Amino acid sequence: MTGFASICCGVQLCRPCLRRRRTYAFGICYSILSVLSIAIIWLLMLGGVPSSLRTPPATIHEHRADMLRRIRQTDPDDNDASPHASEQQQRGELSNLDLYALGCEAAKVYPAVVTSKALKWHQTPRAQLLPEGPIFDGRRFANCVAVSNSAALSGSRLGRFIDSHELVLRFNHAPTIGFEQDVGSRTDVRIVNDLVLLDRKYYVVPNFNFMNDALYRDLTALIGWVPREEDLWNGPIIEHYFERRRLLPHESFYMFETQGLWDIWEFLQKLVPMPIVQYTPSSGALGMFLLLHHCDVVHGVEFIPSVRFHYSYGCHYFEIYQPLPCTFFSPHPKTAEMSLWYRLNRASDEVVFGHGVTQLRGFNVTQCKGSRGMRSSPPRVDYTLLPPLGYPLSTPTS
Repeated sequence: MTGFASICCGVQLCRPCLRRRRTYAFGICYSILSVLSIAIIWLLMLGGVPSSLRTPPATIHEHRADMLRRIRQTDPDDNDASPHASEQQQRGELSNLDLYALGCEAAKVYPAVVTSKALKWHQTPRAQLLPEGPIFDGRRFANCVAVSNSAALSGSRLGRFIDSHELVLRFNHAPTIGFEQDVGSRTDVRIVNDLVLLDRKYYVVPNFNFMNDALYRDLTALIGWVPREEDLWNGPIIEHYFERRRLLPHESFYMFETQGLWDIWEFLQKLVPMPIVQYTPSSGALGMFLLLHHCDVVHGVEFIPSVRFHYSYGCHYFEIYQPLPCTFFSPHPKTAEMSLWYRLNRASDEVVFGHGVTQLRGFNVTQCKGSRGMRSSPPRVDYTLLPPLGYPLSTPTS
């Protein structure tokens, strides 16, 4: 209780500063709260210094073993059955499929977007505000990359590799300015959640200024977290969406259908034998499924933690004031998601666990039963833009 009391005391002392975030005192308050939070969270939640920092892996293979152990320990759900899960659904029924068969099963899951043809809005004035055509106008891409917001990206030097892709996807309020060396500078698509859309307070971020900030302009934007069907038709989410559509009618701004989220959830539950947490998949999972349907090759950056995970601090690479790690402390079924990326991955251990880059073959180049005109092999991937690794792959034998 002493630790929590200290945090509360610190917040009370800094509250006047937090209201005037451009003051010198504001920066001091950030520092005080950060130091207090880091120390107390590690001491109370993780029993002192985290074990990953006390004994970091000596090699990439050791890190791989640690990550696979964590991924296989899927967090069980303690609640009643989800209303979105089929009663006849068999947990783990896809757990033994090979790479090819699993890819074909995953290709059946598509996160659709709401268009003017939606029955709810068809032949209503609001239908004119909805996008008419499909996302990307049906275009296909040779190679795409989804860049997570993980703190493990700090010091990665993956910027050149990320910017080399034909399409770059980012999430929420992740910036590039000041972080170009690690995360690149380009953004073609951005998936945002309801916090960003509604400008809701997030830790000490006063608001996201979604309607006016240049961070969310000149790109394809999607709302990726609409967990309830009624939120698509009533309430603040849909109202803010239409407000943006009125403000920027020519912008490529879409909203995912709710069913797509839960289709991904049900697929993840079929992947693992244990009941997964009854919460929507992450925005990252939504983005990866979207790219897999539109790209020949998809890279996910830090969707499976690299060896840098053991040396990183906090949750996001751009937030010094959120010290709590969130890779494995998340309400989303993250371990089930990681299990899927690992099973679909075609990159080497060095690329995955050293650089934090997974390589997945797009669904449009997977020759599944009943498909027509699909290529059987994706284009070659050039990994020469990846920086040299600072960790050995394995321990040399004497």
